[in-house]
Amino acid sequence: MCIVVALYLCSGSRTGAIHQHDVRIASHHVGSFHTHTQEVCGLQWSHDGRYLASGANDNLLCIWDQVAGTNSSPLFSFGQHQAAVKVRTTCSVLFCYFV
Repeated sequence: MCIVVALYLCSGSRTGAIHQHDVRIASHHVGSFHTHTQEVCGLQWSHDGRYLASGANDNLLCIWDQVAGTNSSPLFSFGQHQAAVKVRTTCSVLFCYFV
């Protein structure tokens, strides 16, 4: 699972890590998010590119604040799901909290 916003590429891994890359520089790996414990199966940027939503097979939905940096904790974590979380293009959670 990969998603690009502006000049950044984010990819989710089977280990649960989300890696962020700056495609403009040679040493492109600029950071990682480490909260999920199972495979990341969905990533979606907010329309303004500030927030990243991630969903995984650990039934967890996380909202990340890009301004806070990749070494921070998620802005929000929702763990009440009964199955893997798939993040879709139109994510109402992002609109609800960040419009």
